[in-house]
Amino acid sequence: MNSEKRKMLFSVFMAIVIIGSILSLAINPKGRAREEPQANATPPVEPPKGTFKAENVDANIEQLTSSYRIYGYTENYNTYELLEQIKAIKGIKGIYNPAYRESKQLEQKVLFVFDATLEEDYNIEAVFDALEEKGILSDVGAYRKAMVKIPPEIELKGIDNNATKKVKFDTPFIVALVGLNSKPGDMLKITLFAQLQGNVPIKNAIEAFEEQNISAMPAFFEQDINASIESLKNTILVSQEIAYNGFSLDSLKADLNALKDINDSTVTVHFLSDRFMVRVWADSNTDSLLADLNDFKEKPIEKIELSKRLDKNAVLLEVSFDSSSAENYAGAKQTLASMLESKGVSFEIGDANAFLNARITLARSVHGKDAETIAEKIATVFANYGVLLSESSFAQEAALDINSVTRPDTGASIPVKEPVAARLTLGHNVGDVVEAKVSFYAMRNELVYITAVEKALADMQVS
Repeated sequence: MNSEKRKMLFSVFMAIVIIGSILSLAINPKGRAREEPQANATPPVEPPKGTFKAENVDANIEQLTSSYRIYGYTENYNTYELLEQIKAIKGIKGIYNPAYRESKQLEQKVLFVFDATLEEDYNIEAVFDALEEKGILSDVGAYRKAMVKIPPEIELKGIDNNATKKVKFDTPFIVALVGLNSKPGDMLKITLFAQLQGNVPIKNAIEAFEEQNISAMPAFFEQDINASIESLKNTILVSQEIAYNGFSLDSLKADLNALKDINDSTVTVHFLSDRFMVRVWADSNTDSLLADLNDFKEKPIEKIELSKRLDKNAVLLEVSFDSSSAENYAGAKQTLASMLESKGVSFEIGDANAFLNARITLARSVHGKDAETIAEKIATVFANYGVLLSESSFAQEAALDINSVTRPDTGASIPVKEPVAARLTLGHNVGDVVEAKVSFYAMRNELVYITAVEKALADMQVS
């Protein structure tokens, strides 16, 4: 079974495994494995009376052990035979605390759980594969046992009576079941079960498992850094919120590609509003017109509603349409115009709000004033289509030389091994130092993703 499927089963089995372990500890504190075969073993149904629980407890992994809690489904109720088969698996050094757990997940199968110590440096995945390939267990998975550090005082809640107690532990270290991808130093949230004697936890009746590995989750951070430009790409980006009038994207692209020094371009419209406004003037009362429009539906138009009466012969309409593509807006305008023309009224169709992106590939990488000159030509083409571009609409793709970034939550410095992709204002040269806003995701002390934008460009786009 692959690792992704095992991760999904982790949460399904955890409550069964933990509660069962608490019960077995209460019944058999020494945790010895029974040597006699047990046919049709009766699984535990509920935790013992007096069990307390705490969730979302902060913990840090101090050390990983070579012990695991392994689980899998079986139809074999002969404990002795099952244990002998498991012991024969290469890599398993010792087995203890075997138990059947009730499960309604699979018919005629029960969950079998056992603790195992592996030979030093032996791969747990190899054990999984052997158990499944030999038909001993199915849907096999495991949690690793780790020594974790917890707060000295924890508030516990009774499972059977909801009573709460603040409990002090004589040592901040306990053994917890953690995910197989956990590492020493990881910050966790754990769930803890305990049996108490008064307000004192019974050492052999404490169980804990990982709820969430915070360190293994990519976290997002931002940092302002002064960095030198390693290279300037042959790409100019255009992005701006516009009032879209329905112009042809293909025609705009063709005009851009006709410019000198431009190899290719792509133009897209995103976040197109699904409605636009229309002013209508009629020589007579508009009530009959509104009655006709009320039931008018013709793709891509979905609904026409009265927004406001301007006077007895003029109204403002709101038109809703299928905005899944830019072409639909042009279609909606044409459909509505044809209908209104047939009514003999005057009208004015408004634009739809949208966000325009263009990626323009140049024949060469441009520097300094050359980039600004090309941008002026690009702006002229857009203006012909009713789109007036501002300075902040333009950016040039580049790569910045950044040695490291710092996690603000831990202060850890994370090395950056490759030049960082960035968007800069136009007019720079290679070697220029720019102030950049760096955005990155980090997991533990490794980068997952990093990008940057010149701070001046980011500030212009915000304002």
